[in-house]
Amino acid sequence: MDASDQIISELRKLNATLSDLTSHIGKMCSDVNTLSTGLNSIPQLPGSSVGTETSTDSTVPTAELASARKHVTVVFADISGFTAMSEKLDPEEVSTMMNDCLTQMADIVIGYQGHVDKFIGDCIMALFGAPVAHENDAELAVRAALDMNQAVIDYNRNLPIKLEKPLTLHTGINTGLVVAGNVGSGQKLEYTVMGDTVNLASRLESTASSGQIFIS
Repeated sequence: MDASDQIISELRKLNATLSDLTSHIGKMCSDVNTLSTGLNSIPQLPGSSVGTETSTDSTVPTAELASARKHVTVVFADISGFTAMSEKLDPEEVSTMMNDCLTQMADIVIGYQGHVDKFIGDCIMALFGAPVAHENDAELAVRAALDMNQAVIDYNRNLPIKLEKPLTLHTGINTGLVVAGNVGSGQKLEYTVMGDTVNLASRLESTASSGQIFIS
């Protein structure tokens, strides 16, 4: 057998091996599809979904489950005045007004491609750069903060009642590295960020006076 015949023989053997491997892979794919169909048919228990967290503005991608370092702009914006208001109005009225105000603020965050991380009483925590990053996240965060501040001013003007002390907003913004990902237990996971960047943004918010936006 000359060299060319030997090469042809080896190529035939390789082709046969590849054919067997392709057939095996096809069977494996079929088995996986069958298993997936069976799993999808199993009823899901309430509260058992932990693949993603659905928030007010978006569904966090499954890829974000693992913790990762991200460059993020964190915004804390707190509304002042609801505590004093609760002393003179029914709790239901105060709750409705607070929700209306926070809804407007959340819509502004989403409009600037931000992510509403959570509500802490009458404070909103928003992220720009996580889970989805943009080239101008810091700018978007500042623009959102300015619009939220104006929204609270406009909200006061449109209230059907006259407040002795109008609602005001004080905001803290900080940009830096954070650890972003889902945290919690097997029953409940929440996408959030952690780190000194978050802590400083919170401190800036608590330091800012009514109507002020502190940026670091």
